[in-house]
Amino acid sequence: MSRMRRLLATFLLSATFSSPAAAQFTPGTAPETPKTPEAAEADTGSWKFQGVARINMSQSAYSSNWMGGDQGNWVWVARFDGRAERQLTPKFNTLNLLVLAYGQTGRQNPDPLNPGQRVWDTPDKTTDQIEFESVGRFTLGRFADPYAALRMDTQFLDQSQPNGTLNLTPVRLKLSAGLAKVLLKNEDSEIISRIGLGARFTTGTAFTEAPPSTATEGYSNTDAGIEFVNTAIMPLLAKKVLYKGTLSFFQPFSYSQADKLDEYDAIALAFDPGHNAIADYWRVADINFENNFAAKITENLGVELMAQVIYNKFDSTGNIDVTAPPDVLVPQTQRNVRLAGQFRQTLALSLSYRIF
Repeated sequence: MSRMRRLLATFLLSATFSSPAAAQFTPGTAPETPKTPEAAEADTGSWKFQGVARINMSQSAYSSNWMGGDQGNWVWVARFDGRAERQLTPKFNTLNLLVLAYGQTGRQNPDPLNPGQRVWDTPDKTTDQIEFESVGRFTLGRFADPYAALRMDTQFLDQSQPNGTLNLTPVRLKLSAGLAKVLLKNEDSEIISRIGLGARFTTGTAFTEAPPSTATEGYSNTDAGIEFVNTAIMPLLAKKVLYKGTLSFFQPFSYSQADKLDEYDAIALAFDPGHNAIADYWRVADINFENNFAAKITENLGVELMAQVIYNKFDSTGNIDVTAPPDVLVPQTQRNVRLAGQFRQTLALSLSYRIF
């Protein structure tokens, strides 16, 4: 499969770079050229909007007597990327970003009631993302700009537990403030780094009993720490590819559920003598490195490659209810422990439409 993937990637990228449209940049995909204070004052009040909706799709199907025993599948992912930037005054800039994405995969399997036939299973969720970020930056023309930011992350559906599906949970809101440095900004490119203090507030819904029960309750927690965020937008390969990347770190120094983790370790050790203590896992920094490469073949057809690495040894968005029975508490808490980094990668042909 890895060999086939490399061949597919080579073919798609070759087709992209040999296309006459490959070198065409869609207007508005890169940052605006920076302005002098006088030009900024004259341009104050005008919004710069960008919005792109895209869908990636693939499908295959096989008859029940197909000699290779292959099974069909279909995959779809819909995504919207929005950006709104405005120089409110010559000394204050606001940037707002919105990402909405959802996708599913369906598989063709033998019919358990009729082994000679094939049926389509219920599709599985493969992509689920809701992100909004608003950054206000005081453009004072000095070495670094003071900033304040608000970020919200959640998902449409939580299908991680056998009890059932939960909607729009958990919701994490992060407030941060500090200093931002514009390292590069021109007609095509933008690189900005910022460092500051942040507080994250999480609310969610969790199941309170073992399956098949669907009883739920709400929960909330908070943590605070230091954030370091780097964002980049730049063309590559003679402007045939547009790169967008984010590298972020969050080092917590306080967590509202820290005492409960100590209680949890004692309960889990009694429930499972082989349990390893996790009380200090929340102190490890969260790291997120996301890379997106997009190349256009035609005006509405392109190739997209996304690769993301996440490392969060303990996911502090989860619920820790030490009053729950151990058979509920232990699996519910352990699913927030990730001793190794997480990785995802997608390569797809994409149909896109620029809304504004």
